[in-house]
Amino acid sequence: MIQLNRIFGIDFGATNICIGIWNNYKNEIIPNELGKYQTPSLIYISGEKIIIGEGVKNYFIKEPTKIIQKLKLLIGRNYKDKVIQSIIKSYNFEIIEDIITGKCLFLIKNNNENSKYKIIDILSLFFQKCKKIIEIYSNNNIINLIITVPYNFNKTQRQCLIDAAKKENFNVLKIINETTAIAMTFNLGKIINKEKKFLIFDLGGSTLNISIIKIDNEFYDNDENDIEQYINVIYYYSSLNIGGDYFNYYLFDFCIKEFKKIQGNDIKFNSKEKQRIKNACEKAKIDLSYMLETYIFIENIKDKIDFKIQISRIEFEIYCENLFQKCINYIEEVIKNSKLNKNEIDNIILVGGSSKIPKIREIIKKYFNKEILNEYYNNIIPEDEIIAYGASFYGGKYYKILNKKKLILSSLGLKILNNKFDIIIPKGSEIPIKKMKMYETCCDGQYCFYLFIYQGNNEQCDLNYLLKEIKFDIIKIASAGEVKINVTFIVNDNYSLTINIEEIGTNNTLSKTIPKILNK
Repeated sequence: MIQLNRIFGIDFGATNICIGIWNNYKNEIIPNELGKYQTPSLIYISGEKIIIGEGVKNYFIKEPTKIIQKLKLLIGRNYKDKVIQSIIKSYNFEIIEDIITGKCLFLIKNNNENSKYKIIDILSLFFQKCKKIIEIYSNNNIINLIITVPYNFNKTQRQCLIDAAKKENFNVLKIINETTAIAMTFNLGKIINKEKKFLIFDLGGSTLNISIIKIDNEFYDNDENDIEQYINVIYYYSSLNIGGDYFNYYLFDFCIKEFKKIQGNDIKFNSKEKQRIKNACEKAKIDLSYMLETYIFIENIKDKIDFKIQISRIEFEIYCENLFQKCINYIEEVIKNSKLNKNEIDNIILVGGSSKIPKIREIIKKYFNKEILNEYYNNIIPEDEIIAYGASFYGGKYYKILNKKKLILSSLGLKILNNKFDIIIPKGSEIPIKKMKMYETCCDGQYCFYLFIYQGNNEQCDLNYLLKEIKFDIIKIASAGEVKINVTFIVNDNYSLTINIEEIGTNNTLSKTIPKILNK
């Protein structure tokens, strides 16, 4: 039995990591050692010195080639993948191909030596950081975890995360889609009494993910089954061509041009000076989400000259106008490809730190002529905490499913003489389970067995449910009772039934599988 009084949910983002906790029927986001609810997905490696999170930002100016970032975009991909090749030039660190696996390797130069790291090694370091944050709230050696991933993550990418987490002694209860976590956060099934369609606009630091989901009205109240089956993703789109970083670049470009107007066009900045300006621009962008104007001030940026630029929210919005238009273009493309029209979208949900930009909310509300669902909840949960909150809430609300025994609720067996039901696996048996029975021929010269697989709780087969008919030819032809067969029933965790038949004393076997037995 899983001890589920505390379950942690991790949103492992390309830009930040956020951790939620389900603790004794209460759900919350937990802070890191600096009291912040977001931990940057950055890692600095120099020999044996490893720094993860906020402290890494100081090294962008000093040693940018030793900083690994945006790891999520690389997970499970081959080096020659088009996505990798499209973004590899934007990284400060060096990525090479593993000649054995074809995957990505990180090359970190330390003095005269080159150190190579696999993606799972770096992922494990990030989970190690998560563990240190979590250990404040959990004294257990085994930490129960729900991890969220984008809807388009394949099995290899998901398994990579599981393997890395297990290396740090996490008990990964489940990998769930980010769309599921979002639906959990907003209790979407609770606010509807019929099927509804939601558009989720998730603008993070490095990516934009847009999905249209349809929620079945049984979603919230069904505690007996996994809720993901009630969430139908109608269409999903992901782009690496827009995100918070792009707004940073635009603001950086604006500031450089404005500064040169004041100081002259001949002024040039080296890489360290540019990084200082970029850091200041990112802070200014965040400030402009809450303020109408702000200053970018960097003391002694060059030759005892202070870098000082005043920028208003309106100027920022005008300068980034084509990025805002890009957002609407992507939404229109998603709606078109989903074969819906925008009036069929019932609600809009904003997710991701960059969706805090006021102009984003304004243009989306104007486009749909609808309120944002976040406002329905008075924006209680910040956009960049929504997924982690939903992940831990998922674990908490559905702990009954994760923790309860899986039982066979009606018996499994074969039809024998006089329409009798001969039980092989009785009802109430806990799965997975394996049971075997022996049967013999009932007449002279019998050359085959006809097996009728039934499920039910009645003594008469015709009152039960016929699952499958199987014909099994036998090799040895003999008198009644001389030929015997073993029939084995195996039911696994997914309620599939495998029937193995073996003619005793020969190599004659047959195996058949029923994908799903009745669970009632």
